[in-house]
Amino acid sequence: MLRFLDGHLLGTTSHTGTDPNASGGGGGNGGAGANGFLATLPETVRGHDAFKDVKDVSDLATRYHKTVATPFAEQLPEDIRGDASFKDIKDLPSLAKSYLNAQKKIGVPADRLLTLPQDDKPESWNEIYTKLGRPESVDKYEIPKPGEGKDYTEGDRQFQQKMLPILHEAGVTQRQLAAIVPKFNALMGELSTAQQTAIQENVAKGDEALTKEWGAAKGENLSRAKKAMSFFAQPDSPLKLGKDLAAALELKAADGRALGDIPAVAELFAYLGKNMEEDGLIGKGGGGGDGALSPVEAEQQINALQGDKAFMAAYTSKKHPGHADAVARMSRLYEFKTAKPAE
Repeated sequence: MLRFLDGHLLGTTSHTGTDPNASGGGGGNGGAGANGFLATLPETVRGHDAFKDVKDVSDLATRYHKTVATPFAEQLPEDIRGDASFKDIKDLPSLAKSYLNAQKKIGVPADRLLTLPQDDKPESWNEIYTKLGRPESVDKYEIPKPGEGKDYTEGDRQFQQKMLPILHEAGVTQRQLAAIVPKFNALMGELSTAQQTAIQENVAKGDEALTKEWGAAKGENLSRAKKAMSFFAQPDSPLKLGKDLAAALELKAADGRALGDIPAVAELFAYLGKNMEEDGLIGKGGGGGDGALSPVEAEQQINALQGDKAFMAAYTSKKHPGHADAVARMSRLYEFKTAKPAE
């Protein structure tokens, strides 16, 4: 039975013959053994292993004191007690609260949690990419269609076939692809428009330069250039350039212009055409007036005539029989020299 003094539990006593496990002593514990002490505990806990070798209240109190007095960190398993995550945990309630808060922060099932790999190997990241939403293979990607009822060109599809494996290897998810493609298409459209605008501007600048250079002779010189190009592109041309030249003329310069739109190329073939006319290889050029000259060519001829004494004699003397022809020729040359650029 329990023994009290002034309301405090001191120990247990047992009547002789009543407790078959009693030790028979009559000291301060009333001779109670371990089983005698267990009999004093509530039934809900007396069978627990923690009490199996507790002798009496004094022994229980001593053990409890040691447990309370021992720092919480030292009560943890040796292999984890030094972890930094426990540095602010002082007791069991603190540990319980910390664990509860951690669970609230996570707030997702364990199968939805991601653990980042320790290395950068592709195979280590595959599981992460799959959980994030990357298709299992390249052919599983769904590519958003272009807007306005359009479809991708064959060139677009070839680009996609080369690009999708790269995106898949990099871990791009279906959601990311769906967000990237429309913006990428819009960007490519803007760049294409800007490129076409730049080409048109360069063509206009080239045409302006030729107009300034050739003046009234622009049409005739362009005609010569085209005839020369066509001549050298013929299969039976003297240089045997044939299809090679025809293909080259269809090539684009670095800025996107056709070669024929570049002033230097046009001037080269116009020069060749003029010489080929003189050799009878091609007919006279048209489009700018028969015998039209550029301002530079007109100035060259004017200077040459001014150095020709016979011509100047006819040009400066009204009584000379060739005066009218000389004046007409010089006037024509000055018209070419001062002519406004043809539109």
